Amino acid sequence: MPTLKKKSQAVKDPDLLDPQHDQMMQWLDDRAEALTRTILDLPTPVQWNPQYVRALQTRAQTAVLAARTEFGQRGYLLDKLIVWQGLTLPAPVPVQLKKEWQVPVPCGRTKLYVDIQVTAQYAILVLKGLTLDKLQPSLQSLQTPIEPPWLESPAVTAQIHFHVELQIESLGAYLRQLRACPVYTAKNIHPYVVSSDVRFLRSLNAQGIGLVRYPDGKIFLPDRV
Repeated sequence: MPTLKKKSQAVKDPDLLDPQHDQMMQWLDDRAEALTRTILDLPTPVQWNPQYVRALQTRAQTAVLAARTEFGQRGYLLDKLIVWQGLTLPAPVPVQLKKEWQVPVPCGRTKLYVDIQVTAQYAILVLKGLTLDKLQPSLQSLQTPIEPPWLESPAVTAQIHFHVELQIESLGAYLRQLRACPVYTAKNIHPYVVSSDVRFLRSLNAQGIGLVRYPDGKIFLPDRV
């Protein structure tokens, strides 16, 4: 278990000298990218998530029907959209993954080293123009039925910070150590403990920290906090 020393420039981690830590690091290195895809729900092939696309289609249809009701007689201009059965999807964007070992992150007056950091860059589908206040201005000058630009796919960056731990000796000290790192207040950075020690699983998850159980690789997602 890493311990903090006020006068040191980095968090001292005695686990680094243990051969088992090296074994776990090699194990994690072989699986880090696949674990990241599972945690972030990223598809392996280059395609959009079919379940998410169906949800977007449902939202689009609901919004169009609501707009037609709101605009009364002028709603006939939306007839084509009401019977529209699908979304014109942009081309899927390949997921980019970058894996790095021993990445330093600032933690108060010290530095904590992330055993393995995986940075994921990917795109998500977002529906736009669905609210009535956005549809109404376009209808003011609308002469013929048109298909509005429903979709966009903005780029997203997320990181998984894997911390390999032979054992968590003190839950309180461990949480205090992570809480001292401002980086873990960011919504797109997700800390995960990799360990066979699952005694504090529920408490870690409740604090927004995930866990990958070694050596079977089972993922325990954190609670929403």
